[in-house]
Amino acid sequence: MSFLTSLENRIKQNFNIWDLAMIKWVGILFGLLVGAYYADFIKNNTTILVAILLLIGFWLAFKMLKKIKIINSN
Repeated sequence: MSFLTSLENRIKQNFNIWDLAMIKWVGILFGLLVGAYYADFIKNNTTILVAILLLIGFWLAFKMLKKIKIINSN
């Protein structure tokens, strides 16, 4: 876990908001291309992929709420 924390800290120090926005757009476009190329795979495994996306979303929301709680408690 310390590797991920150090990686996150390096990203925060070296990237600005425009860099992070560009990474998001690249991810979206990559996902569209992969989804178009492997359409049958995506259609057959939609529930699994949605479950994975929900888990990632809940993990990020938990992380955000934990960070807000730590900031507000100080």
